[in-house]
Amino acid sequence: MANDTIIKVSGVSKKFRRYASVGQVIKEVFHPRRKQYHQEFWALRNVDFEIKRGESVGIVGRNGSGKSTLLQIICGVLQPTSGTVSVNGRIAALLELGAGFHPEFSGRENVYMNGALMGFSRAEMDERFDSVASFADIGDFIDQPVRTYSSGMFVRLAFAAAINVDPDILVVDEALSVGDAYFQQKCFKRIKDLKDGGSTIILVTHDAQAVIRHTEFAVFLNGGRIIESGIPQKVMAEYHKFVFGGEHDTDKEDDILTPVALTDTALDNDVVHTKSNYNKNESYFGDGRAKILDFELLGKEGEPLTHVFSGDEVAVKVMVEFYQNIEFPGFGIEFKTKDGLLVYAVNSWDNQKRFAPQEKGAIVSVVFEQAVVLVGGEYFVSIGVSDHKEETEILDARMDMFLLRVSSRNNCSGVVDFSSNISLAPVLKEGFES
Repeated sequence: MANDTIIKVSGVSKKFRRYASVGQVIKEVFHPRRKQYHQEFWALRNVDFEIKRGESVGIVGRNGSGKSTLLQIICGVLQPTSGTVSVNGRIAALLELGAGFHPEFSGRENVYMNGALMGFSRAEMDERFDSVASFADIGDFIDQPVRTYSSGMFVRLAFAAAINVDPDILVVDEALSVGDAYFQQKCFKRIKDLKDGGSTIILVTHDAQAVIRHTEFAVFLNGGRIIESGIPQKVMAEYHKFVFGGEHDTDKEDDILTPVALTDTALDNDVVHTKSNYNKNESYFGDGRAKILDFELLGKEGEPLTHVFSGDEVAVKVMVEFYQNIEFPGFGIEFKTKDGLLVYAVNSWDNQKRFAPQEKGAIVSVVFEQAVVLVGGEYFVSIGVSDHKEETEILDARMDMFLLRVSSRNNCSGVVDFSSNISLAPVLKEGFES
């Protein structure tokens, strides 16, 4: 393994046996001719990738895609059926809430036990304990049995114990979704500190923004196979195609995710690509029952714009054609920064805005009106069209379709321009001036 490679997963597959009942297990064990009563289930199939030292990696996929099985194999909890995993460093893992904690032991006892399992002596854990207790911030509960803890207290202590043993590799599997906003912020700050110190981070989450913001490499698993890996923005685009664009048969060796093919009519009418601020690197998906054909950016008086100023009221006008009858149409818009941070997203259906059914062949104009309260910079705009007859089905979604250039009227930084007013007034002896 190369010096800069800390984890190497080579051809890893994992097979489990599934039984309909405990009785079938007994029958199989004692059957004189070794008759099989189980069904084979492959949780992972020929998974290959490498993680570099100091790299932050996001792993995404639906429930049952093989994420947790993969992490358990990397951490040594499970052994692969075939293939190999090479790990060059100490791993601290939060595979699930409270994994490895004894419910009858106190928090203090569990911290020391966790440290012993990581190879630390009692004296070394004495040096680290105050840092763990301070980060967990659960007060006197540190000396109470963990079975008495709330889920929030549990994850606080588990995370604090994991990150205060100077791990070479930190694995976090959805655990941070339990804590409150303040604790999550503290955790992500600590993760950043660990990464800046050279630790490798593996983050498993359904939060696309967390993957884009906190990782440099991402892996999309489905059906135990890697569907896409590489730059997080690209991987999350493929993941969204899968989630909103329909199921894919992962038993096919040549299965790949591709955008839905455009009809000849759509190709003739689609002029989005002719606009000056069109993003040729957009990604799109949907079932093809409707198509976004055109867009324009308009000012308050309806005048075409090439860029806007912070605070301006603008409209994004979109032309949509329907290729089938759609009884419950919905429309949405997203604004994101260049590095993929979601700034704002809204859709008509979630906001109880109902539109008339659309017939096959109908062409409509959809207008999104909003005040642009963004700091000066460049932002990408995405548009989606959906059907809500039974559950949400994406008809057409064009992600990062065009670039929005914003100029600030104020000298400020960040993402949102609050147009703050700064004033000064004397303070009376009794307190603030009324």
